[in-house]
Amino acid sequence: MASLTPRSNQVVKEYLTKDKTLGDRTNLSVDQIIELLTICLKTTYFSYNNKFFIQQYGCAMGSAVSPIVVNIYMENFEQIVLDKYPGNPPKLWLRYVDDTFVVIDRNEAAAVYKFINEVDPNIKFTQEECVDNKLAFLDCQVHIHEDGSLKSTVYREPTHTDFYLQFDSHHPLIHKLGVIRSLQHRANTIISDQEDLPGEQNHIQKSLGCCGYPNWAFTKAKKTKEHTQNQNAETGTGTQVTIPYISGLSERIKNTLKSFGIATSYKPTNIIRGKLVHVKDKPPKDKQSNLVYGITCAATDCGEAYVGETKQSLRARINQHRRPSSSEAQNSAVFNHCKTTEHFFKPEEVVILDKEEKVVRAGCQGSHLGESGAASHQQKGDSAFNCRTLKDTLTCELAFKKVLMNTHFIIGYDNKFTANTSLTICCLFVVALYEVLAEALAVVLASVEEDSSDRCSVLHP
Repeated sequence: MASLTPRSNQVVKEYLTKDKTLGDRTNLSVDQIIELLTICLKTTYFSYNNKFFIQQYGCAMGSAVSPIVVNIYMENFEQIVLDKYPGNPPKLWLRYVDDTFVVIDRNEAAAVYKFINEVDPNIKFTQEECVDNKLAFLDCQVHIHEDGSLKSTVYREPTHTDFYLQFDSHHPLIHKLGVIRSLQHRANTIISDQEDLPGEQNHIQKSLGCCGYPNWAFTKAKKTKEHTQNQNAETGTGTQVTIPYISGLSERIKNTLKSFGIATSYKPTNIIRGKLVHVKDKPPKDKQSNLVYGITCAATDCGEAYVGETKQSLRARINQHRRPSSSEAQNSAVFNHCKTTEHFFKPEEVVILDKEEKVVRAGCQGSHLGESGAASHQQKGDSAFNCRTLKDTLTCELAFKKVLMNTHFIIGYDNKFTANTSLTICCLFVVALYEVLAEALAVVLASVEEDSSDRCSVLHP
């Protein structure tokens, strides 16, 4: 929201004031928390179609504080409805996020519906009544018998396709078994009459069979669940790590860490949503940062190239290449090349070779390609070496960077995660990646051996 509305501001403030233990958890006053909260909820601007927008009302999706503020406000909203409704109040009021299950006298339904839609002009409810003595709530369908008793079954939307994670997709087996366990757990939890359970289990097996799940997967899912429960009961919660999933490699790392008492979980890195869905506008090339970029000399008789890395925006880095530094010793290798040869480069032809993730903070700072056989300018941040073209540079320089970036893994740890454990994991990870790095090294050596007069740059950790 552009800011907390006066009403929501007051609701949150009253909630915090009633919290007698707030002083034990923070030294901030209630007014200071409200001020900080307003700042968090105010910065919701975004760009779309080259225009900037700001949300005027409601909490931004994805914000860490949004669910908390919404729940506090909705609790207050519900209390107003139940306390101030002039007629017979609902006999039962259950809410999960934005879905509410209400039991009320049929004659009062229209009046209650009108009343709750007048409490806040920005919050409007819709209603769905029983059809054939059935009412859906979330993924549960409640059946009302003639004697007034209730039973529940699994509910699926009319548009539901029964399309789940494909068994032959590039995901860990444990995730695919998790699909089976979650559907079976839902059936066992929601279905109230045991006589309805076999039909739901048959539906699950048939639907997953269409997604390629073999029969042995259902047996393994049950055994894996029992084994995991027994293992957790014996060992409790220990050190855990999370690594990106690479088929064949991640399983070997997990088995190695398991021998040291370290539990491992997988995180898929390449998903369709990440490749296809881009809600926000992509920033212009010159405003992007954390890049590996390439500059080719625009002189027709030169063709030399430069590969560099920057955390700054590409525009700022290009400007540094185009002007002298305050100290001549700190001049860019690109600037020195243009100055000594009277050549030039075109900023619009600078190419982005790769983007570094936030977790990656290592790599070459710059690699200038000078004349063959001549000693090029070398300084801190600009290591010099000779190659023929930008394509040759990529073969040599980015072979390492690609491996390092694509195989980097994130470690999630708890308070028991010691420095020795961290060192052990790093050592084991390096050993597990030996074959991958050896293959990359072979590519580099093959490139270097093509021309013994060329000197290869070194990646600075």
